[in-house]
Amino acid sequence: MTNKLSKFGFLILLVGIFFVNNFNAQTTVCNLQIDVFEFNNGFRLRDYNIENVNAILTDLATEKTVKSGEVAKTPLFNNLTAGNYRIEIIKNGYQRRIKEFELLCNNIESIQTISKPLFLQKGDSKEITKFEAKSFTVKDDNSQDKFESSKSIVNSKSRSLVSPNYPAAARAVRASGAVNVQVTIDEDGEIIMANAVSGHPLLRQAAEKAAKESRFSPTFLAGQPVKVTGIILYNFVP
Repeated sequence: MTNKLSKFGFLILLVGIFFVNNFNAQTTVCNLQIDVFEFNNGFRLRDYNIENVNAILTDLATEKTVKSGEVAKTPLFNNLTAGNYRIEIIKNGYQRRIKEFELLCNNIESIQTISKPLFLQKGDSKEITKFEAKSFTVKDDNSQDKFESSKSIVNSKSRSLVSPNYPAAARAVRASGAVNVQVTIDEDGEIIMANAVSGHPLLRQAAEKAAKESRFSPTFLAGQPVKVTGIILYNFVP
């Protein structure tokens, strides 16, 4: 009897491991689409979309390289595992662009396609775009009042401000109110750091996740794209 129970317990353990591995596999694979634009101070994105670029993607963990070639108008890489990558974009008439980034895959229902913007600067394709080590904080007059009224400069610069999901645990206890998320936005308008600095603890993670998925227009200083830091305000109403 004891032997049968042991075998049954071992079987349950194997089934559990299978489901855990299967779940992890679903959460760590996604597609990557690169949307390429031209750097231009005061641009409108639809006017500066660049197609038919050469894109080379490298997995930094394995050093495996995949090339998209010029066949696809928009580079698309399928079935990538979550991790750290380097993308290199080459287009005649533009400086070569190289960027390292972390790819996050978090949709367990299907393989999602992550869209990543990348900007090119006109010039010699043999040259590599290099950004100076400039960054500054976006500030408003009476900034606290503007944060409370959802009118911060950072919010207004968003191209796609993702709304956070209302966590079930927070809804159960009717947690509500404002959450301020401090963000760092890189030269391509992507969020590279998001940290909730105020708000109900049960709401902060959802606000951070939404901030990381949001996209902004590049910010220019003396004609050059720069990193900026600021606050995104989310207001949760039960």
